[in-house]
Amino acid sequence: MRRRPLLVAAAALLAPCGAWAQPRPGPTPAPAKVTRIGFLSSGDRPGDNPESLAFIEGLRDRGYVVGQNIAIECRYSGEASDEQFRRFAAELVRLEVDVIFAVSSTATRAVRPATSTLPVVALALDLETDPVASGLARSLARP
Repeated sequence: MRRRPLLVAAAALLAPCGAWAQPRPGPTPAPAKVTRIGFLSSGDRPGDNPESLAFIEGLRDRGYVVGQNIAIECRYSGEASDEQFRRFAAELVRLEVDVIFAVSSTATRAVRPATSTLPVVALALDLETDPVASGLARSLARP
């Protein structure tokens, strides 16, 4: 007859352990952060721009989908003027994008004075452009 009090005591001690395993009610976890990419290029809109189409396709191949886990702020300077690029670079910095992809030496040079904190990826630099000598990068080892 002494087994019954022992079983009741064991059940009373173990009952809270099962409750600990249950999820506690609370706030819903925040959705994953959407990475914001600035894309600065000469040329026309995305449908007519092979660089931007290849860029978006490459991101998609790596699991990045516009509207799901990335947002792209595109700025195109049809005439590729230095002033237009500077305005667009400043605008992308104000939008607080996470990274800027600059497609051309002119676009890359326009971004340099707009920010010293955002990462800038330079695509399609002119062959004569030396990123270190021109001040676009501190070194090739740590651009």
